[in-house]
Amino acid sequence: MSGYNTSDQEQIQMLKDWWKKYGTTVLTGLLVFFVANFSWNFWRNYQQRHTGEASLIYTQMLSAFQMKKNDEAQIFGKQLLQEYKRTPYASLTGLVLAKEAVTQGKLDEALTQLQWVIKYAANDSWKQIARLRAARILSAQNNSQAALDLLQRIDDAGYRAAIDELKGDILLAQGKNQEASVAYQTALQNSPQEQSFLLKIKLERMNKLETVR
Repeated sequence: MSGYNTSDQEQIQMLKDWWKKYGTTVLTGLLVFFVANFSWNFWRNYQQRHTGEASLIYTQMLSAFQMKKNDEAQIFGKQLLQEYKRTPYASLTGLVLAKEAVTQGKLDEALTQLQWVIKYAANDSWKQIARLRAARILSAQNNSQAALDLLQRIDDAGYRAAIDELKGDILLAQGKNQEASVAYQTALQNSPQEQSFLLKIKLERMNKLETVR
């Protein structure tokens, strides 16, 4: 070091002392770094491979449905839900299976699939879509209060207008016209232009009904 007359022997001894004091810590740190780096790369590669497999099975499921091979499609769907739960394709599968169940009039089965999506989907938008569709099914089953309860939680605020509109539909079906009108008006304030047109029609229709009364 500058200003000091340190012999080579002293420098070597200083290095030995430093290594004796800090060597274990340095080696441990390096080991942790390499293990963590290896683990991260391994996990990332596994995730990519796992997601790729899920994508292939999802495509096979859609193809089976398109060819009216419903039993085969259901097998693919079940595999995705069980073995690829953490991939986005599992959530999409739940929505597809629910839609197919509704088409076949199996509303309870559709509800089960939608509840799975609400519980496990990592994407808030998919959770909200599942929540809206489940609420419609519950309303169709004359379980309006359960439908309204399901809509109380908002997963994605971007669907607020759709949520309030559906609340209005459910309340109107219950004969609660005044509450339905409030829900429609709230939806109208947050809705895009294409959706607001339908909401205005609903509100006008309600106003005519009230005038007749």
